[in-house]
Amino acid sequence: DAQRKKLQHSAPVQALLHTLKTHGLAQIRTVQGGWLHSDAFDPVFGVLSLPDITFAPGALTDEQLKTFGVVRHVIGHLRLRGQPQLTDLGGLNALLAVEGDLCIENTGVQVLADALPMLERIKGQCQLLGNLQLTRCEGFHRLLSIDASLEIKDSPQLESLVGFDRLVEI
Repeated sequence: DAQRKKLQHSAPVQALLHTLKTHGLAQIRTVQGGWLHSDAFDPVFGVLSLPDITFAPGALTDEQLKTFGVVRHVIGHLRLRGQPQLTDLGGLNALLAVEGDLCIENTGVQVLADALPMLERIKGQCQLLGNLQLTRCEGFHRLLSIDASLEIKDSPQLESLVGFDRLVEI
């Protein structure tokens, strides 16, 4: 339909598809007019459906993660592992749900202030592991449920853990 096509061709969606293509995470094809397209992303609902979104160690930039700003729902695992150059998770600000594990491990993030402000549900594990630069985690204020476990460890500089105040189920 016209709305879907308009959204599919928007600069933010095209940027996301370019990031996914760059990292080999989804079947991306070029369609008439030179537009990128993938059945893995629904631009109307902001649903990204991939079994496992894991980037090669050291490969993801802050700018590439910002392209995820159009994603509201991930069906699959979202794993940001081995990305010490990654210092800003702002690209995940629109994320409402992860239908799998959410893992933020070994990043260069120093402060998770207002981290994932819209996130309400994680159907798997929530892991914040080995973030050696992390000093403050102040977010996850809308998170209601984690279906598996919450694990925060190996962040020796972590001084403040605030948030998770609406979490009612683990």
